[in-house]
Amino acid sequence: MDDMPCEEDPPRSIGVVLRNYEELVYVQFLIQCLLRVIKEIGIEQPDSAYFSSPLWDDVVEAAKHAYEVLMKDKDLDALLERKRREWLSKTDERSRETRETRARLTV
Repeated sequence: MDDMPCEEDPPRSIGVVLRNYEELVYVQFLIQCLLRVIKEIGIEQPDSAYFSSPLWDDVVEAAKHAYEVLMKDKDLDALLERKRREWLSKTDERSRETRETRARLTV
């Protein structure tokens, strides 16, 4: 959460990790809900302390709404297929590099 630009400089995250202002608003609200729970419960508590807090329901609800907005107009199957192809491409490239390295070592 600390790495996201939407906390330090919210508009900077648009076009980088978020598509538009609507996504920014929902993600910021989710962050606020989560920080409220952390502030009330404390940072060194077990997970169960957060989950049993009445404020946790707000986090879950905010996360659902943020997810809906973030996934709007996205074809999940196409996204998963693109990521699978990228992974396969990287795997093929690594395999090729490994074969080339072995070939150089055996010569």
